[in-house]
Amino acid sequence: MINKFTNSEIKILIWVLFSLLFIIFTNENIADYDFQKAKGAAASGQYYISISNNSPGAADIINYHHAQRFLIPYLLGIIKNITNLDINIVYNIFFICIILSIFFLKFKVNKTLGLDTINSLLFFGLLIFNPYILRYFFTYPVMVNDLIFILSCYCLILSLETNNKKLVFLSIVLGLISRQTGIAFLIAIIISKLFFKDKSLFSIKDIAFYLIFYFFLSFLIRLYVDILIDNESFSLEENGILGSNNLPYFPIEALFGIFIYFKDNFNTFEFTLFLLLPL
Repeated sequence: MINKFTNSEIKILIWVLFSLLFIIFTNENIADYDFQKAKGAAASGQYYISISNNSPGAADIINYHHAQRFLIPYLLGIIKNITNLDINIVYNIFFICIILSIFFLKFKVNKTLGLDTINSLLFFGLLIFNPYILRYFFTYPVMVNDLIFILSCYCLILSLETNNKKLVFLSIVLGLISRQTGIAFLIAIIISKLFFKDKSLFSIKDIAFYLIFYFFLSFLIRLYVDILIDNESFSLEENGILGSNNLPYFPIEALFGIFIYFKDNFNTFEFTLFLLLPL
């Protein structure tokens, strides 16, 4: 098996393994499920746990934009019910599987790009030593939706480098079920078809197929929120399902939450400051 790797690839693999061990042993917390102490986006882990613990029923605490990301925690909840494992263990195992998948795809991308040893080390180092990625997810493995979105990005990169349409579809599926921003993949593909037409990798049938999946996922989201609304123990106003316009059902504009956020909340100065001083 070892003979299949070049000397350069073996060096990169060893460096990656030792770098991961360094991150694990120097991280302040590993697998923290105490959401009372969690800061920022990590506090939303309580919504994912609520979805999982109440699957196949409705979550007892959630807000409307996290309801859009219900599918992965919902399926993990079903796995918990089948295996009788603690939900934290299910998330930890799933987290490890996603991390391994990301590094597998990263190795594939690295090989496809033909990077030399130094550039390969930098390529992996940007992921491993980014404080907002590995350290964050090792601390809060419940945030698997965000991690799967990163996996979808690598799927898309590899698919475009290898002209693999199946990987493109997988990246769209993973992107859409994990985060609202996954719609950007779909929009980019449609724009590329409009501008490049016959030179585009994608046919009209491909785009139609992607759109069918998107609307099917939207239907599932609406269905889940209807279950939430019918749940007597669930408080609509307290948990925000009514949305900003007090709509009686899940607001359809929530499907485009990223665009609404930028329209209503984007501040150029604060964003620039965050890029320069990410504290």
